[in-house]
Amino acid sequence: MQDDQKKKLKLKVSAIKEGTVIDHIPAKDLFKVISILGLDRIENQVTFGSNLDSKKLGKKAIIKIVRNDNSPVIPTASSIYVGDFSVNQTVRSQFKVSVTDDAEEQTYPLDVLVNYENGEGEQVTSDVETTGIPVGKKIDFNITSLPSEISPGQKKLITVQYVNTGGAPAYNVQARISAVDPFTSSDDTAFLGTMAPGETREAAFEISVDKSATLKQYALDSEVRFRDALDNSMISDPMKVGIIVGKDNSPLGNPLVLAGIAAVIIVIGYAIYRQRTKKH
Repeated sequence: MQDDQKKKLKLKVSAIKEGTVIDHIPAKDLFKVISILGLDRIENQVTFGSNLDSKKLGKKAIIKIVRNDNSPVIPTASSIYVGDFSVNQTVRSQFKVSVTDDAEEQTYPLDVLVNYENGEGEQVTSDVETTGIPVGKKIDFNITSLPSEISPGQKKLITVQYVNTGGAPAYNVQARISAVDPFTSSDDTAFLGTMAPGETREAAFEISVDKSATLKQYALDSEVRFRDALDNSMISDPMKVGIIVGKDNSPLGNPLVLAGIAAVIIVIGYAIYRQRTKKH
């Protein structure tokens, strides 16, 4: 092919004095539009063009999101390839972002721009547009139950109530308690499932306390592990589970009562023994 044939040809269209221009029709739909509008039957001068280069058509377009100054909204997957991007075309894109722990419940700015190749093959970056990203209340938990009571040397199943104080559901929620001296636990984890905002669930833990434990109120650490809507693994802020170690005030915890019960058992046993010996 000769060099002059390789050069791009320019289509010159006469200026329109009275008429209408319809542009940026997808090439595959051009002749369908011509037929629908009846343009193939018009006797006046009509110009059709297909697959023409356009400075308004962006090729190889990449949409990017960028952190705005010190905004707590930080992109984790910041670009999406969309290909051809025409004027007035709308593209819906989804991006992953993270939010810093100190973010409050409000709307924060996020910058959006597009990198693309124009009709002349030049790489172009659009103006930056700033959009608002609403950030809800942080998912967190609190303990609403009263302290449990237990006596030295006792093993007991305690219940703890957890409430989702955040602004979004928490999934695969697991509550855990950390037993330290003078406590031990063989069952320190409880599965609570999905918890909606404001919802309360009850967890049960088996706790043992040493016989030599000091009589007072203790506070054991507890935390909640969960997953958010994007399946990210999260851990709540630490919480305290109150446990009161006190005297056993039940009848069985009184030595005199136990001695009396033992005496009654001995008397009954002796009476049964005497009755059996008389029969022989």
